[in-house]
Amino acid sequence: MGEDTLDIEMARHTRDSYLELLSQLSADGQAANGRAEVSLKLSALGQALGDDGYQMSLDFAREICEAAQAAGTTVTLDMEDYTTTDATLSALRELRETYPWVGAVIQSYLYRSEEDCRALASEGSRVRLCKGAYKQPESVAYQDKAEVDKSYVRCLKVLMEGEGYPMVATHDPAWWRSPACWPIATDATPTPSNTKCCWVSGPMSRFD
Repeated sequence: MGEDTLDIEMARHTRDSYLELLSQLSADGQAANGRAEVSLKLSALGQALGDDGYQMSLDFAREICEAAQAAGTTVTLDMEDYTTTDATLSALRELRETYPWVGAVIQSYLYRSEEDCRALASEGSRVRLCKGAYKQPESVAYQDKAEVDKSYVRCLKVLMEGEGYPMVATHDPAWWRSPACWPIATDATPTPSNTKCCWVSGPMSRFD
């Protein structure tokens, strides 16, 4: 998924694979109007490869965003180990200067996530909210599923009350039935199709 990218050649191969994928999606008519979009991990593009890793991953991500834009679709930056959160959000800000539609992922099990959601709940901002799949230390993340769920509710409310476009990522069927998931709905019977958000799947974790 990216963390095993150990040299620049692997990072280039990942970039080229994304460019080929987007070209094929476009040729097959699968990408227009965001019908199919791509998510990427900056670690797969070499983010951790020394002092130049951040800039290299950002440059490769720009190329992927350019190809996605030409294909008529979008890119979302996946969130990884907590040590990369600041760098990923920094890359997001830089990419959005040219491609304001680039999406981000926020993991509700991190203590910082509610504030990150506040910072990202702006007009045009696409944010996929998940619980988190990485094992993180107690110093930075909730360890109990109930606490992760409570944080998820708080983060989701912030995103739903903002001006952006929330994307709800969970495998937990209880969330489809929970009133906490529907703070803003377009009618009296909220469903995943008539609310101010998009429901998506994501990696399974011990919290989902």
